[in-house]
Amino acid sequence: MILFLLYYSGLSWLFLKLNKKNKLIHVYGHRVLENKTKIDNFFIQTGHAISVEDFKKKINFLHSNFSSISINQRYGKRGNQNNNFIVSFDDGYKDNIQIAFPILKKYNIPMHIFVTSDIVKHKLLFWPDLLGYICSEIKGEYKFIFADKTYLFNDMCRIDSYISICKILKQYNNQEINNFINDIISVTEFNLKINPKDIYLSKNDIQNSNDLITFGAHSLSHENLVKLNDDDLKKTIKKSFEYIEDLVGEKINTFAYPYGIYNERTLDYLIDYDKCDYAFTTKSNFNDSNYEISRINLNISPYYAFHVQISGIFNWIKDMVR
Repeated sequence: MILFLLYYSGLSWLFLKLNKKNKLIHVYGHRVLENKTKIDNFFIQTGHAISVEDFKKKINFLHSNFSSISINQRYGKRGNQNNNFIVSFDDGYKDNIQIAFPILKKYNIPMHIFVTSDIVKHKLLFWPDLLGYICSEIKGEYKFIFADKTYLFNDMCRIDSYISICKILKQYNNQEINNFINDIISVTEFNLKINPKDIYLSKNDIQNSNDLITFGAHSLSHENLVKLNDDDLKKTIKKSFEYIEDLVGEKINTFAYPYGIYNERTLDYLIDYDKCDYAFTTKSNFNDSNYEISRINLNISPYYAFHVQISGIFNWIKDMVR
């Protein structure tokens, strides 16, 4: 209701106009889908993807109010530009290049993709996608007890159950996540009919991408970094940088935290790691740090909520209250 009032009263528009100077907007997403299939609709409804129509509308708004720059222009050698926006995507989905990029290219807007290395290298299926296919496709009703809560998979509850389970699983390590997903597959007897190469970027996609597309590291297998011991933490960061650098043939200096989760130990390692100059989270914060850079989710719906978030008035109000 607050976001609705801020937008339709015109306050967010006024704040945007007055506060535009010295403003940088960094938006991010995961997938951009055409919403032609059942699974497309499922991922859009759950917030794991944005529809083409919604993506176009938000990009048009950003393009009309800000100037697009690459992530290296803002965070690289050229210094700090003002009144700009940056577009990035996490994980490394094929639709980033096939669907999102043609829309961005129309306006000569650069795109930065944070790639989960093992998804590309070993053609792995990322668990939120696998769980999404299960929730979308299984027939009948199934009940699961997880983390002391009961979840139903049926026509009425499958979307809410998927969203709730994903929020919880992000707090677990990869082995615990795999065990839970395997239990669901065993109970539902789900028959996997999807090929990871149809969903994620290939080595060829990355190596032959347009000059407007740049890449960053996003861990080896999208681990929750705070759950790793010191050796595994160093390994996933170091190896993910090295793999992407080998593919693109140039230095990579950006990293996005899987799930946006990090702690002081993670920060200390990245700050000391000579390859990483900038690290990005999905969380909102007011920290002035090159290793805790916030981004705004393109999937924020409805549109007025996204506009209010872009304007910055809601965060300004929260900051004043704080």
